[in-house]
Amino acid sequence: MLKGSEVKIIHNQADKASYNPLKDEIKLPPKNQFEDAGKYYATALHELGHSTGHHSRLNRDLSGNFGSVSYAKEELRAEISSLMVGSELGTGHDPSQHTSYVKSWVKVLKDNPREITEASKDAEKIASLVLSYEKEQVKTTSEPEKINISLKLAEKLAERFSNEEDKNRFLQKVLEQSEQSSIKPVIQIKDEVKKTEVDPER
Repeated sequence: MLKGSEVKIIHNQADKASYNPLKDEIKLPPKNQFEDAGKYYATALHELGHSTGHHSRLNRDLSGNFGSVSYAKEELRAEISSLMVGSELGTGHDPSQHTSYVKSWVKVLKDNPREITEASKDAEKIASLVLSYEKEQVKTTSEPEKINISLKLAEKLAERFSNEEDKNRFLQKVLEQSEQSSIKPVIQIKDEVKKTEVDPER
């Protein structure tokens, strides 16, 4: 998703993360500064949510400074969308990383209770766009990458062969076929595995 978004990501921060709409770039601390991969990606996806407000995407107001009403509204949208994306991906969501915004959210919602509905609607749009980046990445996968995926699958399935000679012959056949088509190897792999299951002597 991060690659599919085409938003520039720079790992040069000490202890904060941010999105700059003027440069259309996300700044994060190095990955090894996060407690675990889950917290790194939760933070990265939160900032990616902000990037959807860029004028070339969903065009939201990203001009607010910390403590302002517009800033609180944008953070609320990014937070709800992060929860949605985390739920969709099965990575979970850690609200403790954004507790500094709670007071401003409460004020915004107290002044305008309907804001939670508006924020949720925008968050759905944000989450949909963020999730679509993965699909775009899959669509634009190059032919060499597709072939490589097929070969990795072949290696995994070849483990089911008990005879080392047959295993090597099988992998060689897949390799030859992959030079002609990135789809064919997967079909042939399934056929070979079925034959192996039927004929134990193979």
